[in-house]
Amino acid sequence: MILILDSEVPGLDIYYTIDDVMPDNHANKYSKPVEMPSGNFNLRVVSYRDGKPIGHLITLSRKQLENREE
Repeated sequence: MILILDSEVPGLDIYYTIDDVMPDNHANKYSKPVEMPSGNFNLRVVSYRDGKPIGHLITLSRKQLENREE
């Protein structure tokens, strides 16, 4: 499974985790499509602008991500 993220608002930095840790601006920064590992995980995504969190935390299970591919 390849993860492709985008924001509706230009200029945001997107950070994510898949290890059940809450993402912050020290987590993995999304910059290009990422191959997700096999097995179960929860993707957590948060966006930042100018070093400050913007919007809400999004959490999706692997199953929910797979359902979005269809």
